[in-house]
Amino acid sequence: AAASFSEISAQADELGIELLGNVDDMYGLIAESQICVLPSRREGVPLFVVESMAHAKPVIVFDVPGCNEVVRHQKTGFIVPLNDSRELAERIRELVENTRLRSSLGRAGLVVAKTEYNLESIKFAFSDLIQTA
Repeated sequence: AAASFSEISAQADELGIELLGNVDDMYGLIAESQICVLPSRREGVPLFVVESMAHAKPVIVFDVPGCNEVVRHQKTGFIVPLNDSRELAERIRELVENTRLRSSLGRAGLVVAKTEYNLESIKFAFSDLIQTA
């Protein structure tokens, strides 16, 4: 059975993790963060991931379509097997403890965000899609 919110909240408190709930200023939150994690089981185009990379933050995601197309494993962040919470935790720990790796992955993510997810690239992709439809 799934854990209740109160159980998850209690575990988070024990680990020193703050559950934020709804956030109005996502850009500000990303800018203040050191690591961005999206343990989603389903995604289309993961804008949170692209925005995090545009802020030069390393990203950790589950291996699901969308996320695994944006994140470059061990280059811009980590892709972990779906529902593998131990691996997810290990990758978070690795980035918390290794500032050099965190910085390197973040810089690489910024390059990907600027070159592959800029307005011109998106306009070209839509134009190509419309022409082939």
